[in-house]
Amino acid sequence: VELMVTQTSGGALNALTDSDVAPRFMMVWLGPLDAPFDRQGFVDKPLIDFARETHPAVIVRNSLNQSLLDATNTPITFDTDVYNPSNMHSTVTNTSRLVAPQTGLYLCVGILRWNNSATGTRYLGMQVNGAGNLWGLDRLVVLDANETPYHISGNLFKLSAGDYVELVGQQNSGGSLN
Repeated sequence: VELMVTQTSGGALNALTDSDVAPRFMMVWLGPLDAPFDRQGFVDKPLIDFARETHPAVIVRNSLNQSLLDATNTPITFDTDVYNPSNMHSTVTNTSRLVAPQTGLYLCVGILRWNNSATGTRYLGMQVNGAGNLWGLDRLVVLDANETPYHISGNLFKLSAGDYVELVGQQNSGGSLN
């Protein structure tokens, strides 16, 4: 779990280059696909037992701006591993991918901060194995050119070992946008 703190004193903060609030993406294994679930959908196992076990998990971030072309689904790349004991991410090849090391149910959550622009709409979602639908798709309409919006997307995935998930952004401002 990560805590993100931002200042609200009225002073300037450029989060696009500040490593404390840079774009992040995380994936954690929740259990096997045949795990028993209760009525709320949670794994039917005491939480303390789950917390004592070691589960595949990864948290990555990007310390650089990434330009997204107009009206184009673009996988977000990540250059830094914050937490990666299961080798689920590479900072050298396919840097947009978080790879499932074993079959199971995974929770994926991504956060992105857009440069301020009141033109167009922003979209953020996730894609499995580089194709198909965008899952956890969220649409954001920015109405204020002085606003620098954060965008969050999350979803549960049933993945096989070797499957990968990418955080995908799209915008339609009429030009490239960080």
